[in-house]
Amino acid sequence: MTHEEFFDYSAFAAPVAPDEEIVFAAIGLAHGHIYGICHGLLRAGAKLAFVYDSDPALVARFVKEFPDVTVAKSEEDILQNPAVRLVASADIPARRAPLGVRVMQAGKDFLSDKASCTTLSQLEDIKTACAQTGQKFITYFGESVDSESMTFIYDRLSRGMLGRVNSVIISAPHVLNAPSRPAWFFTREDQGGVLIDIGSHQVHQFLKLTGNTTATVTAARVSNLRYPQYAEFDEVGDMMLTGENGAVGFLHISWDFPLGLGTWGDPRLIIEAEKGYIELRKNVNIGVDKTGEHVFVVTEDGTFHESVQGKIGSSFFHRVLWDVVHRTDTALPLEETITTMELCIKAQLRAMEENA
Repeated sequence: MTHEEFFDYSAFAAPVAPDEEIVFAAIGLAHGHIYGICHGLLRAGAKLAFVYDSDPALVARFVKEFPDVTVAKSEEDILQNPAVRLVASADIPARRAPLGVRVMQAGKDFLSDKASCTTLSQLEDIKTACAQTGQKFITYFGESVDSESMTFIYDRLSRGMLGRVNSVIISAPHVLNAPSRPAWFFTREDQGGVLIDIGSHQVHQFLKLTGNTTATVTAARVSNLRYPQYAEFDEVGDMMLTGENGAVGFLHISWDFPLGLGTWGDPRLIIEAEKGYIELRKNVNIGVDKTGEHVFVVTEDGTFHESVQGKIGSSFFHRVLWDVVHRTDTALPLEETITTMELCIKAQLRAMEENA
């Protein structure tokens, strides 16, 4: 295999949105990811019509970013509006699943920021509501579904270019900047814990990279060494997974990465397969290149490297709209949300039991 054969972008067609205009609303603005979600839907061709949050300050900030939006008087005003077909949310994590259930019961589809639930009972509520209503509950695992390097590698592996994936190592340090975080962020009941929160990105990536539809949590831990003032905060989290096909994963997450990095974090992956291995540096190639989406490949034929940034684009939000119109599951099937969140919650519970 040559460099040119591996880094062939011809398979990545421009994303296609449905001809129909999808009117959507935003409910729950607690996390800043709501801005990226709404911009993504707008770029894909949707129309942002309404917004609601019980916090006037969050609404005022949102309106400043999206001045054409109409501020609803209540959540119910949006849920009863027949023009709204999709509701997007980045509410406090513990509130996302209950909101999603209410949205689906009102006959609308729901797009949630990760993590889309924080307990196993919430997960059961999601499954029940989806089955009863026929509506969609889609989760935005951004580091997995909205990354050009991940999109590229998912495609290369699905084509068998490096054979079976045997192991995945993920290091996902994030910048905390504690003074900028709201109080709920440090409360486990609201946030869930690090293995549920940013762990959800990593679990979804492991499943997709290894071709597994389920896995077992074989080890998990959380710790907090530097922030005694936040008694319920997980500064570091680790989990080990074994997929049903035998592939293993070691997933490491940490907060308070140095601000000097210049970006929100430095997620890196090492993917070991039958015919070689891949390293991804998503945000920056430290000391070499400030751009992201770097793909390094080692095979029997040599070593290859390219940044795929700007060469593939993102089709996630286009596919969300397509699914709303055509009732398909091209963006992120419910089964992937269920399996990902179940593993994250079980890992978090196991880690907390170990610390008890």
